[in-house]
Amino acid sequence: MRWILIVFTLGMLTFPLHAQVSAGETFYLDATKLYEKAKYAEALQQLNYALEAEPGNVRAKALQRTILRQHSSSLNSAAEEAKMSQYLLPEVKVTDASVTTVLEYLRAAAMQASGGEFKPNFVVRGSGAALDKRITIDLQGVPFMEALRYICQMAGLEFRVERHAIVIEPIAPALPPVAVQPSESAPANP
Repeated sequence: MRWILIVFTLGMLTFPLHAQVSAGETFYLDATKLYEKAKYAEALQQLNYALEAEPGNVRAKALQRTILRQHSSSLNSAAEEAKMSQYLLPEVKVTDASVTTVLEYLRAAAMQASGGEFKPNFVVRGSGAALDKRITIDLQGVPFMEALRYICQMAGLEFRVERHAIVIEPIAPALPPVAVQPSESAPANP
């Protein structure tokens, strides 16, 4: 029995030498992991590497088509957010202002910083205390997206960038924790 175990172990040590994975396949496998985590832009980058290494990699081409077809809106949103981050606002200063007033101020500051090229559209959804909250903020030399992020955090709001607007809404309340009762163990057989 001991000899069988030793022979099996030696055989397994030589197995990885014969089962080498190509560079293209490694990039493809990395891309599938990123895809499963909804990191589509990073997955596309890995797929591009896979196709550079192996232009005929059918699985890489199929996953690339799937991502581009099914997730183009989220990829466009990421590109839009990156574009909006390039606008540096020299000053964002408001005192005890409503969320809508602060958003109007932010729109004007973005238009001024971009020379009129960028006029953000805001869609505010919902109602409640978060939208009624008063904000005081004083920022110097901050990118537009960071200013928006700070403002939303202060008011208990979240935002997402869509194709033609920035949608702002109250943060959904977290679900309360659920207590799990340990199950009673079955009595032991005598």
